[in-house]
Amino acid sequence: ETLDPHLANLFADVARAKALYDKLADYGPDLAARPRLAEQWEPNKTLDRWQVTLREATFHDGRPVTAQDVLHSYRRIADPEKAFRAKASLEPVDLDASRATGERTVEFVLKRPTAEFPNVLAAFGAYIVPENASDFDRKPIGSGPFRFVSFTPGRSAVFRRNDAYWDGAPHLDEIEFV
Repeated sequence: ETLDPHLANLFADVARAKALYDKLADYGPDLAARPRLAEQWEPNKTLDRWQVTLREATFHDGRPVTAQDVLHSYRRIADPEKAFRAKASLEPVDLDASRATGERTVEFVLKRPTAEFPNVLAAFGAYIVPENASDFDRKPIGSGPFRFVSFTPGRSAVFRRNDAYWDGAPHLDEIEFV
């Protein structure tokens, strides 16, 4: 069991990741990609470059979610030495050529024209983590609807409502995964 959102494979890991972290997009009821941390996306005319603008959102420690955090997260997922779940979904993106064009804007350069690029942003496991994140199981910091309280693998995880969540505070004060 893990709180590392890029390693989430078990159902319980995925549920915990959804509570602690957020993605640039996710699928709506019609299975179309809908913005989450991304406020909007816009392709160029040839569909091989996409400008993504982030909404104003913060991590649990109060830092803003930035374009550098997005690039760090995607580059971490794409690390050839790791077996992160979303790696194959990010394959169309040239992460070496992609760059931050502002604090809240990212230009994604694609390896080939891709009209369905928003689906890449909604990829299962493509969560955004802070650029300096490393201790996921002891002190995870995400931008999701709940903040970390405690985690004992094989036993339980307790998370408290994130009142500063960009999509509004959850209706529950606390959740516990057992």
